[in-house]
Amino acid sequence: MTINRRTFSALLASAVAAPRVSFAQAKVNSAFYSGVGGQLTHYEVDFGAATLAKLASVTLPGGLQYAWPHPSRRYLYVATSSGGVGIAPVPGYPPDQHYLLAFHVAPDGGLSGHGAPIRLRQRPIHLSVDNAGQHLLVAYNFPSNVSVFKIKGDGGIGEEVKQPDNLEKGIYFHQIRATPGDKSILIVARGNNPEASKPEDPGSLHVYSFKDGVLTSRRKIAPNGGYGFGPRHLDIHPSQP
Repeated sequence: MTINRRTFSALLASAVAAPRVSFAQAKVNSAFYSGVGGQLTHYEVDFGAATLAKLASVTLPGGLQYAWPHPSRRYLYVATSSGGVGIAPVPGYPPDQHYLLAFHVAPDGGLSGHGAPIRLRQRPIHLSVDNAGQHLLVAYNFPSNVSVFKIKGDGGIGEEVKQPDNLEKGIYFHQIRATPGDKSILIVARGNNPEASKPEDPGSLHVYSFKDGVLTSRRKIAPNGGYGFGPRHLDIHPSQP
């Protein structure tokens, strides 16, 4: 079976649910989640035997786009879409509907819905949570845009934080991350390769100040004007700047 990026997201083995240890068997198990189409499935991982055991699946209101855990590992946030501009619709779902969902993660890794789904205005391509676990960050690709939602004390999704109208935005946002101190937000704008009918769209990295959920444009990084750059994702070293 072939699974492409739009239909598969394998998420955070051993990172979401707390490991369960059986001292009698000296075996450590953990949770692994995969999203295929509109199904988010929980597997138990046995690292000693290098095996996955399928447990339960949750049906989503569209194809899974991305997911991210709360720093407490007690909640998992998921973005879904049933299609959009330039995206084939997901069979069995109404076209062009986009949602943000929260799930409670049980000690054994089981998932249960946590509050009502939040309707999004366009197709989300990436989401993450700030390091304090106070805000949920959502990036949209076409057109490039961003949403920030407060995270309530119980881990549920709160109200959206209004952003300035003058935020500088790159071409085809592709990833959104908070820096370790939560004072800045980094967004990757992928750009687009040239085609026979149109020239290349330049890529760029965008740095925003971040305070109380509000972004303020600070800096755009685009070597050679962004041509031939084409970034997709970035990550941050855990102990180095």
